Amino acid sequence: MILCSLTDKDKIEQSTNGVTFKSPDGARTLSISFPSGWIHYETAQRHYGPTNLAEGVPPMREVPKLAADVLAKMGISLSEITNPYDSGRNIEGTSKFHLSEPLKIYYLDNTNVTNVEYRAAGFWRCVDGIPVIAGDSGGISFGEHGKIRGFSITWRSLERCQSLPTVTQTTAMEFLREGKAVQGPVLGSIDWSAVEKVTVNEASPWYHAGHTNWLCPFLELVATTEPAYGNVRLRIDCPVVDETKLAVP
Repeated sequence: MILCSLTDKDKIEQSTNGVTFKSPDGARTLSISFPSGWIHYETAQRHYGPTNLAEGVPPMREVPKLAADVLAKMGISLSEITNPYDSGRNIEGTSKFHLSEPLKIYYLDNTNVTNVEYRAAGFWRCVDGIPVIAGDSGGISFGEHGKIRGFSITWRSLERCQSLPTVTQTTAMEFLREGKAVQGPVLGSIDWSAVEKVTVNEASPWYHAGHTNWLCPFLELVATTEPAYGNVRLRIDCPVVDETKLAVP
C-alpha cells in the first residue's frame, strides 16, 4: 500500500481470498490474492506520440537497482531471484533481472523520433540458489521520472517439508538408462532404438512447481546423441532423488 501510495480508505473490495484498492481518481489499482500469493499493481497510462514523448524514463543501467529496491521493500532479497533467460545459471557479475524496453519510432518532419515509454525488469524465484520453473515470478516496470508504472508478482509462502541428499552421477545415469528421465521438446523426432550413445554436456539443478502444492527438484541434462539427429542439443529432465524415500505422498 505504501509503495502504491494507497491507504485503507482506498479499499474497494475485501474477502477471505484477497483485497483490492483503487485511488480516488481511478488511476491506480492494487489487487492482492491471498491463495495464489499474487500481487498486481497498474496505473492509468498516458497517450504518447511524436509531440508528446515520455520524459525522464530511467536508463537501463539504473533499472536493476530500482527493481531491487522495490523487492527489498516487499521483503524479497536478490538471493531469492534469478534471470529467467540465464538458463538457470547465475554467473557472477551478471544481472539477476531480464531487462526490456518497448521502443517506438515516430516519423515527424522528415525525421525519425524514438521514444521509450518505460523500462522493465523481469525475474524468476529461486530456492536454495536453484531456479524454480513454472512457479513464482514477476516483473516491475518504471515510467517517467522513475515512478513505478506497474508490477505483477506471484510469491507464495514456502515451508520445507523434507531434505534429502542428491543422487550421485552414477545413479543419475542409471535413472537415465532405466527410462526415469523425460525428453524435452526438440525439432523433429529421435529414434531412440537407433541411438548408440548419449553424451551429457551440462547438468543443472532446477525446482519445478507446476500445478501442484509441492516444489520438486530435478536435474536438467543437456546432451547430444550418436548418431546425431542434426545439430540438436537435447534436453533431458532427470530425477535427483529417489522418490520412494520421500515422506510425502
